[in-house]
Amino acid sequence: MINGLIWNIRGGKNRPSRRRLKALSKLHKLNFIVLLEPFLNELEVHKAAELLHFTNYMTNLNESSKIWILWDGSLSMSRVSSNNQALLVEIAHLQYGSKAFMTLIYASCSIIERRDLWSYLWDCSQSFSKAWAVGGDFDALLSPDEKLGGRPPDPASCREFQSSIDGAGLIDAGFIGSKFTRSNEDMVLKAELDHQTNPNATTSESLSEAYGRLNETILHEEIFLRQKT
Repeated sequence: MINGLIWNIRGGKNRPSRRRLKALSKLHKLNFIVLLEPFLNELEVHKAAELLHFTNYMTNLNESSKIWILWDGSLSMSRVSSNNQALLVEIAHLQYGSKAFMTLIYASCSIIERRDLWSYLWDCSQSFSKAWAVGGDFDALLSPDEKLGGRPPDPASCREFQSSIDGAGLIDAGFIGSKFTRSNEDMVLKAELDHQTNPNATTSESLSEAYGRLNETILHEEIFLRQKT
């Protein structure tokens, strides 16, 4: 079995994210980790790989890219193709010889540019017959109930995303755990920005509270995952 993690980390330098990444890697014995939007240069990614005991890494385009994949010595990975929204790799398990393809996604926030991604996924689906997995941040919803609060999603975007999934023959793998996952991380990012902009006792206290809530959430999620595994 190959165990992997795909995470839109949105900044790999903050301590809670690094701590959570290390804990998840150890808990699930991960063979690869995909970091989306890490805001790290190649040297920093190299250090992160060493910290997690991974021997290799790759990005979709260059050092400023939004998709990085790190993997250990049990796997071999080769780039098949890539663009500014996706990275397609072939994975081989060195011990068992099994191979598969994986497309990693960090989609544009523009519905127009995402149409290029949907076309790319369809092209991928026609290019090979081996097992194929797709994962990442699509910046689109299949239905309005995938979002809680805020502005409702664009119906046209939902339709185009669903059409792309159906056209490429993809099946939603489902999930375990919380359906909505980003609010606590958003709170930390806002508190960090507020404190950097106007450092004082009030913003410092807000930052500490935000870290506390995030760490509590991480602890509950890790307990939940241990129970499931």
